[in-house]
Amino acid sequence: MSDASTDTETQTATVASISSRTVRVTIKGFRNTKGQALVSLFSSSRGFPDKGQVAQERNAYRVIGGQIEIRFENVEPGTYAIAVLHDEDKNFKMKTGLFGIPKEGYGVSNNAEGRFGPPKFADAKFKVTAKRDVQLTISMIYH
Repeated sequence: MSDASTDTETQTATVASISSRTVRVTIKGFRNTKGQALVSLFSSSRGFPDKGQVAQERNAYRVIGGQIEIRFENVEPGTYAIAVLHDEDKNFKMKTGLFGIPKEGYGVSNNAEGRFGPPKFADAKFKVTAKRDVQLTISMIYH
């Protein structure tokens, strides 16, 4: 009986690994190498783009030169959006100035831009399917 259970678990794990994909992201246009790049993968509009702590996955990366390349592994098929913050002061939040204008760089998938506020999930979303990996390029924005 335990052998059948083990076989089922193995088959389930194999199916999950076949359907999950890799999302490769090139982030370009960093103005300097200070601080870190916080990159968040969101699976819904909840918290997008500035609440990385509620994202499906969030990682910090060293900024080396004007561009970095990262990967999100084992991403299940679905709809996602990515937000990037160039956290120059390493405080894990966007530094803003007068009228909430960002003082640190940011970017989102599809290079979506917000009108009178941050970009919307609907404008930044992309699909992950079981058929192939996803390759994205995000350009940083500084004001």
